[in-house]
Amino acid sequence: MSHDHADTAKHIADFLSLSVVVGVLVDWLPTLASLLSVIWFCIQISQSQRFAQFMAVCGRAWRWLRGH
Repeated sequence: MSHDHADTAKHIADFLSLSVVVGVLVDWLPTLASLLSVIWFCIQISQSQRFAQFMAVCGRAWRWLRGH
């Protein structure tokens, strides 16, 4: 890793750690962690094969309904 990339990574880590400290101090961290967990869960669902199949079925049903 070059020196510039190391500095950038260090600044990002510093910012994240400061954000965690501030979040704990103002009691936002549990809420933020919950929100990020929900977002991550939604991303995982939307990328699953079963969800893609479900959306394909919904799309066919929607086209069939609009056709009638």
